Amino acid sequence: MARPFAQCFGITVCVLFTGVSLLWVFKDPNQKSHAKLSPPLERRAEESVADQIRALQEEFVEKQQELSRGNQTEGDIEKRQELDRKYQELRSEVIAKFAKIVEKHPSDEAVFPALRWMISSPEHAAKAIDVLIIHHLNHEDLGAICFRLATQGAPGAERLAQAVARMSESTEAKTLALLGLGQMLVSRSNEAGVGADKRKTDRKEAEAALNEALEECPDVDVFGRRASDWASAALFELHHLAVGQIVPELTGEDLDGSRFKLGDFRGKVVLLHFWAHWSAQCIGMFPHQRSPMKRFAGRPFALVGVNGDESDADMEQMNKEQQVSWRSFKNQRGEGRKSIADEWNVQRWPTLYLIDHNGIIRRRWLASPGDEVLDSEIKAIVEEAEAAVEK
Repeated sequence: MARPFAQCFGITVCVLFTGVSLLWVFKDPNQKSHAKLSPPLERRAEESVADQIRALQEEFVEKQQELSRGNQTEGDIEKRQELDRKYQELRSEVIAKFAKIVEKHPSDEAVFPALRWMISSPEHAAKAIDVLIIHHLNHEDLGAICFRLATQGAPGAERLAQAVARMSESTEAKTLALLGLGQMLVSRSNEAGVGADKRKTDRKEAEAALNEALEECPDVDVFGRRASDWASAALFELHHLAVGQIVPELTGEDLDGSRFKLGDFRGKVVLLHFWAHWSAQCIGMFPHQRSPMKRFAGRPFALVGVNGDESDADMEQMNKEQQVSWRSFKNQRGEGRKSIADEWNVQRWPTLYLIDHNGIIRRRWLASPGDEVLDSEIKAIVEEAEAAVEK
């Protein structure tokens, strides 16, 4: 099984937006470079915009390599933190230079790589979005940016996605904008603290965006899948997996090959956790997940997983090392069937659903909400289940 798109896509765009993948420079780390760093911005006035962008990319890679060569941080947290700080300072300096080029040449198509950098910076993102909307709505790569920002719920993502969906002449960009917008609104409607009216509005707008993608551009290729598949999965999530709805039945095999179903736990509060050993965030949650299992032992609570590892090889040993003792569904269901994660439209690992004793979805989190929040939410709903039994 290929890893879920959002996980891989998130990793790819993270590299892309930091600029490393914009220019690959392979050098022997022990070889001294005799090339000078690119000249100051003022001295590049006669260079083309593309040349200026390229020079800054080269400058970033050169300086980043210098930082890496001069700082061995393995096992030293303080040195690692200091290196990260220096890297962020370098990145901020380069983005500020990109912003100056964009300010002078906002409509030049060659500034698009610079806008990628700017949009990942809280300081420059709003300006980058303005420039994209005014000057680059039809750029072939704008759809991917819309989708990334929207699915991450980034500031300004909704404004950009709506503009692209309404006005872009690029079918691919429009499709990605609609899918990203729909997914973002679905996710936002499930957040704790969202008022009933806002939740209703977000779900209505999400449904409209997803249906538009489904009906108008179903065959557009979106990162290896048809747009209709993306839209259908998001609509299933909207209609069946939203907070406040009864969780659909889930049937499959556990990691030992025995069949079971989610309904077996009805009457208990269930924390349904999509996890995998390849996800550092999932592994980071393991120690805390063992805590509620012990604390709520003998009470109406169960931790149930959906495991997304690609192979069963070494699974028993990895589970033993990580002390994974909760029962989990295999994500893969066999030839010709959607995986559980695809059916449930899981885009991030971990994803968690907190389901009450009546089978109603009470909370959903994309990534860990934090130990204190998770403990508090589980405790409150377990107490509700116990009170219902006493009545």
